Amino acid sequence: MFVADAVVPGAVAARRLILEVIDVDEDLAVGVGWMDTQQDLLISFMRRFRNNIYNVWNYPEEARRLNQRGSCLLRITVDRNGDVTDVILMESSGSRVLDDEAIRAVRQGATYGPLPRAYPNEYLHIMALFNYSMSGTTGYQRRRLY
Repeated sequence: MFVADAVVPGAVAARRLILEVIDVDEDLAVGVGWMDTQQDLLISFMRRFRNNIYNVWNYPEEARRLNQRGSCLLRITVDRNGDVTDVILMESSGSRVLDDEAIRAVRQGATYGPLPRAYPNEYLHIMALFNYSMSGTTGYQRRRLY
């Protein structure tokens, strides 16, 4: 599992992204595995994936003004070249603005670079939880990886 936090500079808005890889065989989930950062062959790819998203993902100004918060869950499919082939909104945050920003960030962050040669499948399926929250602290940049 990859978890990263960022508090937006100069603001009270915070973002958090949690990524999970799902093994899929013939469109049926055959197993769900949290990323083991010590052993998984996808570690470099997942770091690029997370970093590319964080470079373009914003807390929309309209949502900040309206004090909107929530979490949306996306199912993202990436091909062997690292291109996004599909993004499905599995659970809405309750705010169209926040959901659209998460989808936009995934698409704009691509390409994510090729999957490792040792990865056996043609596609990688990732569940990504985008969390938007507001806090009482003034902003500073903070990121964590578990």
